[in-house]
Amino acid sequence: MNPPHEIDHSRHVIAQSRELLKRLRQRQRDDNGPAWEDTDPVPISAFDADILRAVFRDLVSEANVPECQWRDLAKSLVHEFTGCELVETGLIEWLIHK
Repeated sequence: MNPPHEIDHSRHVIAQSRELLKRLRQRQRDDNGPAWEDTDPVPISAFDADILRAVFRDLVSEANVPECQWRDLAKSLVHEFTGCELVETGLIEWLIHK
């Protein structure tokens, strides 16, 4: 079992990652004008993809996420960043690639 301080640290890292994603998503919305539709694919720049990958890797490392949960975690990150239900499979595969 993880000591309580490790769990608190993991929760803190996850909260920081979510805050970063919210700020990035807001910046993207500000740059693109109106809010996105949940059914429309959302373009993600290479810069944003690199940030998503770094956040994903930090979450996996800090929260000790098992590999069997990586795909769902990556989908959640992309969904939270874009606000779009449709997630490009290639992006998910790139995010979780070792």
